[in-house]
Amino acid sequence: MKNLNDKKSQFSVFNKYPSFFQLYLPQKNSKSLRIPPPFIKNLDGNISQTISLTNMAGRVWPAKLGFHDNTLHITAGWPQYVQYHKLECGDFVVVRYLQNSTFQVMAFGTNGCIKDEPMETIQMEGVAGTYSAGAPAPGPGRSIRFQKIFRTNFKNFVSIPKQVLQACTFTLDQNIRLSNTEGVGITTQLRVTSDRIVLGYSGLTKLWHMIGVQKGDKLEFEVICENGNMIKEIIVNNISQSRELGRAY
Repeated sequence: MKNLNDKKSQFSVFNKYPSFFQLYLPQKNSKSLRIPPPFIKNLDGNISQTISLTNMAGRVWPAKLGFHDNTLHITAGWPQYVQYHKLECGDFVVVRYLQNSTFQVMAFGTNGCIKDEPMETIQMEGVAGTYSAGAPAPGPGRSIRFQKIFRTNFKNFVSIPKQVLQACTFTLDQNIRLSNTEGVGITTQLRVTSDRIVLGYSGLTKLWHMIGVQKGDKLEFEVICENGNMIKEIIVNNISQSRELGRAY
């Protein structure tokens, strides 16, 4: 229910301020976004040419307003928004003017669902993983997820690129609880190097045994944060095993 309420609070913003929509067509609006002439009356009379674009997660892109074919467009900054959200032909874009030269943009895919923070793929020491790129801090009681393919070097430790957990806070040599989806787990140490976060050095072999991990399995790590976005717990789920069990039934 909490997630539903969060979504309702986001949509309430769109009920408060004037808005317009556009169908995303790469050949037409990949470099700039046209503002319908009737909508201009909703803008501040002395609106600055320098504006801000923000998505529903609160991420901000500096942008510019400019005229093209005698029509006002959002220019610089819009291509970055398009690239970040991986907009595709036929996507539906709703733009809300929040005053003070700030536009909030909500993008919907062709399946009708809102495009949240995108998932990108990273490669680190031959280990594939996905994470929510540039996501803001998850907040108390929230979580972020990423995936990694189990390799032999996971036996004693797990290396996590720092950008995966950039939304969380943690301390040097902090003790972290790692558990399976049933809440059974171990306490291990989180260590920070110049470019990554390392979990383990003790107890991981026991955890892998509990989860039933084999080389090549895909693992999902769910990072649970508490007050101040401090990492509280990391839940590990063997996705490959879950899928095999699903097929058995």
